[in-house]
Amino acid sequence: MSKAKGGIQRNDTPGLGQGRPGFTLIEIIVTVLIISIGCLAALVMQSNALKSNTLSDSMTVGTFLAESEVERLQALSYSHLEAEVNSLSDKKVTKYFNRKSEPCPGTSAAACGDYPYIMQVNFFPQLPTSKSYQADIEVTWRDNVGRNSVFYSAIFTDLDFK
Repeated sequence: MSKAKGGIQRNDTPGLGQGRPGFTLIEIIVTVLIISIGCLAALVMQSNALKSNTLSDSMTVGTFLAESEVERLQALSYSHLEAEVNSLSDKKVTKYFNRKSEPCPGTSAAACGDYPYIMQVNFFPQLPTSKSYQADIEVTWRDNVGRNSVFYSAIFTDLDFK
């Protein structure tokens, strides 16, 4: 303590609330905790966005493959479609594709290991008439989101049927 002019005593030692300017350790810890929670939330959002983008991209490729098969079948005359279906022993065909929608040169899953898209086409004859085929097309794939699939169904009829 020292004596100032006029006989008033002044306290030079810091006491409670009279410290040097700055932050306490608790204030710094709370600030770091709040910033960490915000960064963690941003990371979770980025992770979810990446999963959604992956699923969207894979869904686009799967849809493209199924629509391409429907368009290929529509381009065939009914007699060619009937011949193709009759050449299948169990009325179904399986095809494998890569991410660029390129077909696998092989015909088995072992020969097409790096082709993640599997297209299964099942034909059902005589629906709704005796000169019709129903084609159910399912494209499945597995990615970091899980197992996914796209399903299409189309009916092909002989328009010249009398």
